[in-house]
Amino acid sequence: MKNFTLKIKQLFAAMLMLACIPASAQFKATVEQYTNSDYSSVAAEFKLTEVATALETDTATLAAALNAWYNYDEESGAEKPADMFFLKSGEELVADYSTNFPGGFWMSGDYRNVGYTAEAVFYEDIWFDSAEDYFSLNFGQMPDTLAKAGGATFTPSFVLAYGDKQATFDITYVVKPLPETPAVELDITKLEIVGNAEVTTEQYPRINYNSSAVKVNIAGAAAKLGIDNELLSVILTKSLYKARVDETYQTKVDSLRLATDNGGWGIEVLDMATGDTLPEVCAAPYSNKCQYYMDTWKFDPATDTLSCNIGQYPYNLEVGDKYYTNVYIVYGNKAFVVKYNVHIVEDPNANNNPELESMTKAGSEEIRIEQVPTTDYSTSAIKLNVDSIANLLGCATGDMTFMAIDNNGELSTSSTANNGGYWMTQGGIICAWGTNAYFFVEPASSNNYSQLNVGQMPGNTAIGEEGHSLMYLVAGNSYYELDITLAIVEPKKSDVEFVSVATRSYVVQALDETYTWSTKTASIPYAQIDELIGTTEPVLYALNIDSIAAKTGDKYTKDYTMGEKPGFWLTEDGRKNAWGSGSPWGITGLNSTSENFVIQCIQMDGFGVAGDSYTGEFYLVNEETGKMITIKLTYQIVNEIIDSEVVGEEWINLPISMDDMMVDFDFAKVATALGLETVEALFDGYYAKGLKADGTYSDGVDMVGSGLSFNANGAYAEYASYGLCITDDYTQFLTYSNDDIDAPFKVEVTMCFQIDNKCYVIHITLLDEASYLAGIESINADSKAGKIYNLQGQEVAAPAKGIYILNGKKFIVK
Repeated sequence: MKNFTLKIKQLFAAMLMLACIPASAQFKATVEQYTNSDYSSVAAEFKLTEVATALETDTATLAAALNAWYNYDEESGAEKPADMFFLKSGEELVADYSTNFPGGFWMSGDYRNVGYTAEAVFYEDIWFDSAEDYFSLNFGQMPDTLAKAGGATFTPSFVLAYGDKQATFDITYVVKPLPETPAVELDITKLEIVGNAEVTTEQYPRINYNSSAVKVNIAGAAAKLGIDNELLSVILTKSLYKARVDETYQTKVDSLRLATDNGGWGIEVLDMATGDTLPEVCAAPYSNKCQYYMDTWKFDPATDTLSCNIGQYPYNLEVGDKYYTNVYIVYGNKAFVVKYNVHIVEDPNANNNPELESMTKAGSEEIRIEQVPTTDYSTSAIKLNVDSIANLLGCATGDMTFMAIDNNGELSTSSTANNGGYWMTQGGIICAWGTNAYFFVEPASSNNYSQLNVGQMPGNTAIGEEGHSLMYLVAGNSYYELDITLAIVEPKKSDVEFVSVATRSYVVQALDETYTWSTKTASIPYAQIDELIGTTEPVLYALNIDSIAAKTGDKYTKDYTMGEKPGFWLTEDGRKNAWGSGSPWGITGLNSTSENFVIQCIQMDGFGVAGDSYTGEFYLVNEETGKMITIKLTYQIVNEIIDSEVVGEEWINLPISMDDMMVDFDFAKVATALGLETVEALFDGYYAKGLKADGTYSDGVDMVGSGLSFNANGAYAEYASYGLCITDDYTQFLTYSNDDIDAPFKVEVTMCFQIDNKCYVIHITLLDEASYLAGIESINADSKAGKIYNLQGQEVAAPAKGIYILNGKKFIVK
């Protein structure tokens, strides 16, 4: 099989596809949205299969082209794909994208691409998902702009191009003015109460401002108010009211004030006649007399769920306190009332605080942590031998309690940080997050003390200072003392240059569950890590966002922002970020077994839905040598996790050039691992697939007749530059390049053979000939003169097509 024949076949097939091209296929849609004050969007939805058909191609091919264009990375050095999506401006097609994403435009009212400027009125972005057969144009507003104009109707047109083919999208985007809302009746006695709902939440007494979410179903509330769910979701924060408090007498007043004023704080009211406190908490300015606050209000029109967060003023609530707040959803003179009951219950760990003087000290250890001053809550890990400690305490590891000293000088379990941990003053006394806090110590997970994470209060530490605390693991009448010192030191500069020596690609799937670690993981054996970079203690790094990299000069970072260390909260494109709205996902690297380094993923609350996916690059680094393994990770949120059993996995090198290059490979072992009786059966079906840029595998291909092709980023794509086939006798890989190969050349690709739920994965590094041969163990020409060997060092009597060694030198049989 000659490579030029294969290329001609591929070229002929591509030309045939382009032979009969319609001038334009047209799609139309109308979407509606109320004027608003945020960047929320509505989607004009289409089926990707229908779009692909209109463009005279198949869905997989179109999706691959869209992915290559949409996810193009300038830093890769690969050739930039041609633009595919355009704003139609008269006869001109505009591709100067002005939102944060390819295919997105901020537009003026006459559809000019004006960017995020004073002229901008509305925006458009695209999204697509081949697995969900989904292609959409998403529209949103410049906040408040259209509300002032009383709404508008826009009819922009867009073009999706694939080769010489075009699909036109004519959209009618209707921005409806908010109905003129009636004046709000603020006198409670004059309100018409049209419905009620009630919810009860239980909380422990708190010594910090932490909050917990409270949700209640208010189905039918909008209709009873005379509006619809969509409108209620838009006007919610302007429709929520509480009874106000007379600030002089602290009594309830029969008039309303916005529930979102003053941070949502409330105070208990007094009985005017007796002066006794009443269980109702009404709206009041923030002060140390407040009981709790209610904020982060949201109404989900699809599920009829009203949600908010409730948090306490530290130390003001005690076990047994039972309060309630009536929240009024008001529209004109109608109100739907939701009663929130807040009950304070006993922390099961409370009131179990023995005195150290009366206890037995079972053991102790001194721990010193050094950190540079941080601007976030990144941490360092303390590893504890909990089995040994539990043995000294005479208990099971799960029966220990983590305690510290409070401001009364007593042992306490009044946690002020995550997972039963504590914020501490510089001198080691429990405090709340805030001005007095210096550092925190908290378990990596609840009731598991094998790892404690230590971090700083940003802005409260300085180089040369130390924070110090005595903390305790307690069981019964015994305790184990942890003498912890946090030293703030100057950053260390490293002169070691990081060099990636290998790339590993992984896909992690997870259900649409926020703040839940994925059960599927990316796993790489420590033995393989050691072989590649020379250490069994690699350090996990991520990429800094561009602005930080430009400012500091640091492309890579180990400034962990995830509570579970080592780990990062991440931007959509996989750059290290702090926890918050700009971080829809995160990862952590777990030393969960003695054999593997494991990476798990997590989804931020309020971000991502089934069908969304995120990608990022991470690095396992040997800090002494600078060698690192690049981890290309795709995190997919799915409705259903499809289990695929990996029955075999290996990593190989193959040479590639403009000429056909053939290297022996034992495909029989692949067939056997997949349960096939013969190697021929492995190629009877389209079982071979290539890994795409989005982290999923392509459709199956005929590896002998057509093969797989990959682009410069190592992603599978039809008609890409670098081809991978199998010889027709099923004994060799055949590689070729449609482009010149300039040494040194290296592209890492992944393919698999998949039958049902069984998968055999082969990771292939494509190298220029010189680099490839340099990696082959040398064969002693003196002792083996005149003999011919294959690249595995096996003697060959009659070489067929392929690469061989003779007298220590390479030659090719074609």
